[in-house]
This record gives sequence, structure tokens and C-alpha cells, in this order.
Amino acid sequence: MLNSYKQFGDNIKIAKELFGVYDHLTSTLIVPCDFSDILRSQIVYAVSAFDKFIHDIVKIGMIDIFCNRRPPTPKYNMYSFSLERYAQLSTATVPPKEYWFSLDIFQKHKQLSFQDPNKVADALSHIWNEDHKWQQISAKLGTNEEDVKTRLRMIIERRNTIVHEADIDPFSGMRYLLTRQDVADIIDFINNLAKAIYALIQ
Repeated sequence: MLNSYKQFGDNIKIAKELFGVYDHLTSTLIVPCDFSDILRSQIVYAVSAFDKFIHDIVKIGMIDIFCNRRPPTPKYNMYSFSLERYAQLSTATVPPKEYWFSLDIFQKHKQLSFQDPNKVADALSHIWNEDHKWQQISAKLGTNEEDVKTRLRMIIERRNTIVHEADIDPFSGMRYLLTRQDVADIIDFINNLAKAIYALIQ
């Protein structure tokens, strides 16, 4: 799972590095131009990094269970696959069985979004047998469960507004305000959230 966490770090770094572009443009160019779309893209990248992180650690954790490297969970034991996949798993030598299992997980999960707190908890149930996941995560973050879940939902809602509605208020027709500090806080939250989850499930 370490590689997945490192990959998350690389992805969140890309989101952070865009501050350099934003700062350069806003401090050196004196033109009637709005550079806030750079900030909006940072939110999209940060949420994407978190989503991929959950996808990756769940897949790797499930493969570890499949290979008897970690204990199974009730959710894992309910996982199902087609008879075709069963035949591939039963007879596989090269590539090995875990390759086909990994492919099956990827194909089933690739259209799912692991962003909303409930969906994140459900995904983690494949590899983490903990009934009070968000209590554990929030404790790791030094805050309370509802604050963490509400904060994540607000970030996801803003990301969806950017991606699906051009971040425009439907009543005024104006774009919602977004500051550099808003984005810095969002990236820090997502970074700390992923760090807490990794520490709890590795």
C-alpha cells in the first residue's frame, strides 16, 4: 500500500504546484483577466487524487487478502465474480491468479466514485473490518466525526459544482467566489485525510 500512498503524494503535489502558476500570473500580469480557474482546477485535481487513492488501497488490500497477507473482512467475503472469471482464477498460472482478481476489481470499481463519506466507508469495508470508521479517522485527525464528514461533503459538492455547473450560481448567473486560501485549506484537508486513512488501514 505504500506505493499507493506515494502515488497519492505525487498527485496531490501536482495540485499544490499550480499555486506557483497562479501566484506568478496574479502578481506579474496587470490585465483584466480572472485566473481563478487555476484554483478551481486544483480542487478537481485534489479530489481526483483522493478518489484514486481510495480505489488503489482497496484494490491492493483485497489482493493482499486474496494472497493471505491480511485477514478477510465480511465485505470482502461477499465479493462475487462471474463464472468466466472463476474459470480464469481456477486455471491461472501465467499471469497468476492475483492478476485476474486485480483486473476484476478494477473493472467493477472503475465506474464507482469513492468520494462521499458513506461511499468511502463502504469501499474501505472490503479491507478494514471497523464498524466506526469515521470515528477512527476523525480521532486520528484530532477532531470529531461530523465535522470531518461535513467538510468532505462540502468539498465534493464544490468539486461537482465546478465540474458540472461551471461553478456558477444559478440565481445570479455569477461565478461563486473562490480564494487562494480556500483552495489551500481544501488541499491540506484532503492530504491529512488520506494520511489518516493510510495510517489506520496499512
